[in-house]
Amino acid sequence: MKPTLEIADILRKYIDDYCKYYGKLTVHQWSVVNDIMNCRTPSMGGRVVQCDNCGKQEILYNSCRNRHCPKCQCQHREQWIIEREAELLPVGYFHTIFTVPHQLNELFLFNKKTLYELLFNCVWSTINHFSHEPEHLGAQSGMISIMHTWGQNLDYHVHLHCIIPGGGLSEKGKWKYAKADGKYLFPVHLLSEYYKKLMTTEIRKLFLAGNLIFKGDTINLFNSVAFDKTLSEVENKDWVVYVKPPFSSPMAILNYQARYTHRVAISNYRLVEIKNDRIYFWWYNYKTSQKSIMDLSAVEFIRRFLQHIIPKRFRKIRYYGIFSAVNKSTLLTKCMMLLDKRLYAKPRKYNTIELLEIVYNIKIDMCKRCSKGRMLTIYEFQATRGDPTQDLRKIGVLV
Repeated sequence: MKPTLEIADILRKYIDDYCKYYGKLTVHQWSVVNDIMNCRTPSMGGRVVQCDNCGKQEILYNSCRNRHCPKCQCQHREQWIIEREAELLPVGYFHTIFTVPHQLNELFLFNKKTLYELLFNCVWSTINHFSHEPEHLGAQSGMISIMHTWGQNLDYHVHLHCIIPGGGLSEKGKWKYAKADGKYLFPVHLLSEYYKKLMTTEIRKLFLAGNLIFKGDTINLFNSVAFDKTLSEVENKDWVVYVKPPFSSPMAILNYQARYTHRVAISNYRLVEIKNDRIYFWWYNYKTSQKSIMDLSAVEFIRRFLQHIIPKRFRKIRYYGIFSAVNKSTLLTKCMMLLDKRLYAKPRKYNTIELLEIVYNIKIDMCKRCSKGRMLTIYEFQATRGDPTQDLRKIGVLV
């Protein structure tokens, strides 16, 4: 069922108000906003399809395929699941979440690429360290990590979701199962302390090397005294690391994690209405375990949405250890042999029509009128302003 309200509607109506209040968008922000507003409209171009049985015709507009667009993630998510399923090992998997203290939010906002890269590196260094420690695992493990920057209320909340197998490849080339107690892969408090020390140490190095940008509220951190004070404060706090018990099966963790892979800050289905220039949407409060409706001014809603735009070409899903690209054909294949599973083979890429039929048993190219014929492309057209129907009729494409 198509949602009655979309992010694109809000941007079209209020993006000018946002710019009047906060100033011009960056080139990258405008590119994202423009794609979302024009997704599946004549501005993206499209094609005319016709049933090969009854002759019914339709105009289908192209998708923007922007990774921030809530309408363009389904195909990527399902293809991701198919590819990861080929790599699953028949062992327990642990879901671990590494968070960043909110006191560093402003610093992260103005240094997204630099600090997001640091976050990925420090988290893997932490997992890799404990994996190689003999008292914890003593083997080469792996990790699939997915970065999110939001909470349910659209606030800025940087965290990394990590999938880690319950074991690894020992130095002797044997599979070694984790010494987990059935609930946690590694001690949570040790993970937290090691991760915190790594992050704060590396952030200090970036500051001393002059590789951090200071704007807005972070301008007060420009001098070394204020910066040291802020870092000392976060060092004295607990850095939250959630370590969840292993799932019932490898596919269970994969299906669960797929909900996070290609999600955007808020889906169209969570939007309720626009009323008096305020946006109403559903949100889930994890502290109270209750679902309720929140409302924000349109400008504030757009501000929160835009802060979750990640840097251009930045990879928010990454693979480490035995799951890294360089190790899939060697270490991962060896692990599969040791665990009596079929060898890793790279799965083929599916198009949208194939994926929908495989995953949802929906034949999207079937004619809705006669339910017999297939809708075949008979004409493609470039981006245009307004409804292209009249022009298509003039050239004899539409009847």
